[in-house]
Amino acid sequence: MSENVVRTDNSNVLYDNEKITLGNGQDLTLSHDGTDSHITNKTGTLNIATATSGVPISIGHTTSETTVNDNLTVTGNSTLGGITMTDEKNIVLDTTTGSKIGTAVTQKLGFFNATPIVQPSGAAQAAVTSQSLSDTANATYKVDDITKIQTELNDVTALANEMRSVLVNLGLMKGAA
Repeated sequence: MSENVVRTDNSNVLYDNEKITLGNGQDLTLSHDGTDSHITNKTGTLNIATATSGVPISIGHTTSETTVNDNLTVTGNSTLGGITMTDEKNIVLDTTTGSKIGTAVTQKLGFFNATPIVQPSGAAQAAVTSQSLSDTANATYKVDDITKIQTELNDVTALANEMRSVLVNLGLMKGAA
């Protein structure tokens, strides 16, 4: 053993800045520099796995910040407590089947610091149907036609106000001037 390795209680202790090197090509190194610990892999993929499926792998501590300095690919589901993106970063989605934000009407969503809300529903969201009028070609309307026009205008106004309310509540539209 080197003078930089001390054997205590069935353990080999390496001093700071000493490395454990593995592989024929010295492909993997483990070291500690007195402040930070390092795992360096030069060849192939660095696989961190458990021997049994379903056993969790924990990286960091509940109060630790963990940084991925390059591409992170998650092939399964991911549960995140929050995401903060730096400026000029994009969310890029695939183009085959599309993506959803929220998969149930009870899930809450908000934008631009608006309080998250569930998907609204109500009678005012019903589709507006056109009333049949007597003679639109000659622009002669009966009193009954005027009532139908007023009803349609009321329906359109109610729908527009409902859409505005939803957009304001989501934070996608400012509520006042």
